[in-house]
Amino acid sequence: MNGCQENNFYQYDINKDNIITSICQDFLRFAEQNDYLLKEARILNSPLFDFIEGDDTRYMNSVLINRVRETKIQLTVPFRCDSQDHRRYMEMSIIPLEDDGLRFKNFLVKSEKKQDIVLSNLDTHKSIDVISMCSWCNRFKVTNTQWEEADIAVRELGLFGDNDRKRITHGICQTCSELIMTAEG
Repeated sequence: MNGCQENNFYQYDINKDNIITSICQDFLRFAEQNDYLLKEARILNSPLFDFIEGDDTRYMNSVLINRVRETKIQLTVPFRCDSQDHRRYMEMSIIPLEDDGLRFKNFLVKSEKKQDIVLSNLDTHKSIDVISMCSWCNRFKVTNTQWEEADIAVRELGLFGDNDRKRITHGICQTCSELIMTAEG
């Protein structure tokens, strides 16, 4: 493991079998800021897809990985990686390495403080439903075609009310899907 050479970059490498072969120290600090207490020994030599949540997100990452390996051209896509109190707008560059390995270089573009929202009162008996959150932009699916920021979804659509308990699953919105599928290096 080593430190990242540039500020606001969080990088890791995978081999041709999608096994994580190196991570930078700053990546572990960034993960900790997102409430993930990852240890180097847990990450190294583990499959990348063990750390990617949701079938849609795994699929989109697979598409991007395959595209970079086939074209041998770096690809950069935007995504969000929010913490509990900040929206983090990021870019992920996937860089081809020798022997079909890849380097993921994630750059923090900007960060903004989020408004505090209460998602549920755990002391109240509630029905449990599932709501989908886009893994790339972190918006919530509120209708079949509409995705909104969490604060808007909670405030304007009454999500997570007193008698409502939602389980969050990960997916991808149409806007992000189109953006990723048409991304060029």
